[in-house]
Amino acid sequence: MAPRKPKERVISPLNEEQLQAVLATDGPLRVAACAGSGKTTMLVERFGFLVEEKRVDPERILLVTFSSDAKTDMERRLKRRLPAVNLDRSVRTAHSIALEIFRAEHYGETWTIDPGGAIYRQIVTQVLGDNRVYHVFNEFLEFVDVVKQEVLGYHEYARALGAVDKKMMDAAGRVPLEAEQTLKLFYEIEQHRHDGVEVADHDFKVHPISYDDMLYDAAMALRVENTRHRWSSRFDYVMQDETQDESAVQRSVIESLASESGNYCVVGDPAQSIYGFRGSRPEGILAFADRWENAQTIKLTGNYRAADVIVHAANASLAAMPAETIVDLRMIAKRGADGVITGSVFKDPVEEAWAIVRDMQATCQDDEWRDFAVLTRTNNALGVFRSVLEHQKIPFRVEGQVSVPKGARNVVTLSTIHKAKGREWSCVYMPQLQSGTWRDYGLDEREERRVFYVALTRARDRVHLSYSATTESSANNKPCAFTKEIGVDMHGNLL
Repeated sequence: MAPRKPKERVISPLNEEQLQAVLATDGPLRVAACAGSGKTTMLVERFGFLVEEKRVDPERILLVTFSSDAKTDMERRLKRRLPAVNLDRSVRTAHSIALEIFRAEHYGETWTIDPGGAIYRQIVTQVLGDNRVYHVFNEFLEFVDVVKQEVLGYHEYARALGAVDKKMMDAAGRVPLEAEQTLKLFYEIEQHRHDGVEVADHDFKVHPISYDDMLYDAAMALRVENTRHRWSSRFDYVMQDETQDESAVQRSVIESLASESGNYCVVGDPAQSIYGFRGSRPEGILAFADRWENAQTIKLTGNYRAADVIVHAANASLAAMPAETIVDLRMIAKRGADGVITGSVFKDPVEEAWAIVRDMQATCQDDEWRDFAVLTRTNNALGVFRSVLEHQKIPFRVEGQVSVPKGARNVVTLSTIHKAKGREWSCVYMPQLQSGTWRDYGLDEREERRVFYVALTRARDRVHLSYSATTESSANNKPCAFTKEIGVDMHGNLL
């Protein structure tokens, strides 16, 4: 039955691009959404359209988010949009759905979460020691990481028939053993993990599972056709947010769940792919059409968050990126507001931190400290700002930590850029932009450029860039090359 014409409340908050994405429900769809383009609004309205207009049972819609925080925010917005709808099974993280699959396919055995991998390393130590090859411990763990992040190997059924994964053999070649021996050791260790191990302070065997194991084991289970059919037939529609931050193993799990219906919508911005150190790669969204036949692409290019000058600077920061690595997704400023970007150099990080805090004090109105954020490349860079803010008795919170000064409501945010992703503030300070602190050259340059872009696009009205001429590691620092590319003079004064 053809869907009814969308209600006015579905259409009214959406621009033309968003509306196209809401209505394109059938078949594979890639939505390339730049920063500040309203992708979450689009996803919420798309979900609402499926439920209200296409009469889809919410439990047959899977909406995958990147993190638990993003899941909570998405659920809150969906509840506001669909207050009478039960959403308990609809919004998931990749890890939560993988854990459900893992538990179901391993017959309900009791498993112990091993978040840091300590129990797994204990198993590796035992097996390598028993085989007199403990000297390859570090290289072997690196091999395991590659196997689980890249979903290498075959399910035990396929291995029993003699299947061999050439990519896995190639990865095994980096361990100073015969490749066949490395694979044998890997599967022996995996068998130990599944059989359970004895650990201190327990009078029973423990079945350890790390977060990587959840995904890897779920992906392997879904490679069995009847298992994949059983799980993918649960969902008529699969939507995935922040697809640029997925790893290969996450992609394998989620694509398997969409394989039955083929109604798979991925949303993301390759220019904001910044978690390479966790195994995330933007190739999933970049090469989407290569894997999904007849896939559509819709671009959300309007930035409704930032002032025009910030949008233009962010675009300029990506100018050196090959178009195919960012889906040629150039932002269009839609807010039409004036903004400010400044650049400054300071003697050292202490002088830099004091100047930034004084600027906050000079511009803060009505104690609205929540308008300000200090975003840095590393955690260590935040320490000096904590000290100065404490000295000045200005309330602050460090992103990722739950503690907030007692009685404080509006607080300055201190955060690494990675933890600030998805957030926004009126004024963003980006200190310690020294070349070297920022890897603005070599193999890391592309991802580092994306990190810079993400930081810029957290700001609505003002961005203050700065660096320290002298640090503990160098007495003659130069500003990061990205600042020059966006046309900012880094030799001005903040105050």
